[in-house]
Amino acid sequence: MPFLSRTAAARGDAPALFTPEGAISYGALDRSATKIARQLLTLGFEPGGVVALKGHPSPALLGALHGVWRAGGAAAPFNPRWEPWEEARALGILGPDLVLLAEEMGPTPGDHRTLTIGASKHDAIESLGAFWPKTGPLPLDPDPDASTEGRCAAHLFTSGTTGEPARVSLTFENLRANARGARERLSLRVSDRWMASLSVAHVGGLALVTRAALLGSALQLGGVF
Repeated sequence: MPFLSRTAAARGDAPALFTPEGAISYGALDRSATKIARQLLTLGFEPGGVVALKGHPSPALLGALHGVWRAGGAAAPFNPRWEPWEEARALGILGPDLVLLAEEMGPTPGDHRTLTIGASKHDAIESLGAFWPKTGPLPLDPDPDASTEGRCAAHLFTSGTTGEPARVSLTFENLRANARGARERLSLRVSDRWMASLSVAHVGGLALVTRAALLGSALQLGGVF
């Protein structure tokens, strides 16, 4: 499995996320990711597909991010502060199979199939929770040594400071190399706790998520240390 399984198997009771409401273990995050992966398969999602994710860092959003990977897909995190025209442009470039919204987010432009990760606050938008998880093997086996060579993990967009924002596609190997480099450079330990201060639409915010999952450290979501 790309990021989560080895840590969940070895340190399932260890905290993965700290929130103002309390800690969430690696085991709980792993189960959430598996359930969401199975729900995506119930919807007919196929490996190699793209899922756009819109929301601030939260247990639900990060569970969905890992769930997309577990279902064999690539994640396209959207900046929740984007204007509608920026979302529309990204959707046109990516052509995602699905759009998943954190429950506090409003719908995106266009007619892409859109669901909320948690309870829907919009009558016209379905909730992912309404779909019973499909059973059977997952496209990316939870075996942490399963090969993901060449697989795309995420599509991000540049800031557009000097021109139109451009799509940048990152592989699982790119994100693993970043985590290994950070560990060696910063002497990271499992006891470290990182403030999730950036949207996962930002490469720095995404790197915090994958780094923590690979190294077994924890993320702080909101609140204070």
